[in-house]
Amino acid sequence: MNHRSGHLLTQQSPPQIWHFPDQPLAEMLPGGDEGWSCHFLSDTELLARGEKAYATRFDVSDPRKPIAMPASIVEKHPISAVHLATGLIATAYSRNSLTTPGPALSLWHTTKDGVSEKWSRPAELSADGTMHLDFDETGARLLRTLPQPLSRLIIHDVRSGEVLHELKHDAYKAVFAGTRGHIIAISSELQPDNTQKGNIAILDPQDGRILASLDHDSALYALAASPDRRLIAVGGSDRFIMILDADTLTVRHRFRAHDATISAATFHPTQPLLATGSADHTLKLWHYTDATLLQTFTALEGLPRSITFTPSGRLMATDGRDRAVRVFELEFR
Repeated sequence: MNHRSGHLLTQQSPPQIWHFPDQPLAEMLPGGDEGWSCHFLSDTELLARGEKAYATRFDVSDPRKPIAMPASIVEKHPISAVHLATGLIATAYSRNSLTTPGPALSLWHTTKDGVSEKWSRPAELSADGTMHLDFDETGARLLRTLPQPLSRLIIHDVRSGEVLHELKHDAYKAVFAGTRGHIIAISSELQPDNTQKGNIAILDPQDGRILASLDHDSALYALAASPDRRLIAVGGSDRFIMILDADTLTVRHRFRAHDATISAATFHPTQPLLATGSADHTLKLWHYTDATLLQTFTALEGLPRSITFTPSGRLMATDGRDRAVRVFELEFR
């Protein structure tokens, strides 16, 4: 497979060459070779890794020719979350960037005139790196996942940045989901036989009590909540996607999605569709209710960590353990 061109050569008699047409509209080549987050701020603006790996806004009015906008977010913050309804952006440095100077967590507000900083919180511990960020549905609370050795979930008041609750829980990623405003977290644990098993847990955001739990036979790395927060999607090393009820963890759908570990997933903003990314160097777009594959996107050079859609759902972007941020066009009917 040539992931750059989308050509696949199969060893048949005679050999055959195939072509996957869904190549990126644009490839931005930022500094560094690893990114953790990217988010569309509107149909024409993308927040992604830019020069020297700084969080950068790109004008994608012409998605084939993204233009870096004037720098407003100056810290080197690879982790981000966006709340489109309020125009809020949260940024934090990842656990792989612990030597980065500056605050551990910042909140920004976007308007038509640019971006302004609302508040920032300094790093309190040398290991105070962030694994994942998520706003609640209203944009009033911000959930921050801190990996081992801290193994904590911290809920911040968005208005002030103050800590509302600090929950001891070992999680890889966590999101607000369900009809009661609970937290859903995924984690993985190394077993004595050197395999990994995963877990999905519903947590009380006040005290961290585990309200429901579902064990999984393999490690979990991808977690996403649907736009209405009623469903979650999880994926991991078993190459399957599961769609679960966010209130009960009842499995609604399950299907084989990739040929290697699934590292990222995101629900479409308006349609019953799910985008998935994998170590097999592809992104795929699924109609998840019947596991229909709509598009396969190639040209990835590494593991995707983040996938984002424009609010209208016509464009998709991804970043990860890769030298480029890529923008794709969706052609589903």
